[in-house]
Amino acid sequence: MAFIAVIILLYFGVLEHMEAMRVAIILGFSLVGIAGSYGVAWFGIRVNTFANSAPPSRPCPASRSRFIRFLWKPA
Repeated sequence: MAFIAVIILLYFGVLEHMEAMRVAIILGFSLVGIAGSYGVAWFGIRVNTFANSAPPSRPCPASRSRFIRFLWKPA
């Protein structure tokens, strides 16, 4: 994240000549957004790993419906 922070500081502070407070606000919200995206990805990977950790012991109850059995033909 430090690389992204430096790029944001250079772009908005040096090239756009914005005042320091506005650059700090932009930087703060950008880092919060990046951290939030990281958190969502981490949680998704964790849930997916848990879901794939063991083979199912029996079919999903939804697979008993006619429509699902029509679409999904077990091998």
